[in-house]
Amino acid sequence: MSSCAAYHIQIANTILDQIRALDKWALPAWGANEFNAVKNGVQFKIKTPLYQRGVRVKITLNGKDLYDIEVFRIHGPNLKVIETAEDVFFEDLTERIDSLIEKDKKDFVFLD
Repeated sequence: MSSCAAYHIQIANTILDQIRALDKWALPAWGANEFNAVKNGVQFKIKTPLYQRGVRVKITLNGKDLYDIEVFRIHGPNLKVIETAEDVFFEDLTERIDSLIEKDKKDFVFLD
């Protein structure tokens, strides 16, 4: 394993450890699975009442030592960004992710 890959795995593990330290039930509550280290962060699939299939969360450490969060869906070759948050302090990580992915379906208007 290259030192670059090891660095990204370390960042991914740190982010997951911080989430667990803030709320040990957050990852299970989000139905988080298929964890992958990505450049400067971590990515995982979720399953919530709003997002049942194919939605992922990516958390990356930015140049300000803060986190950027991206909620997106992959459908075939297409990637669609659903929600984002930038410059999130680690102590606000679980609360901010919750606000992005744990919305109630009744709050949305779906157009045919």
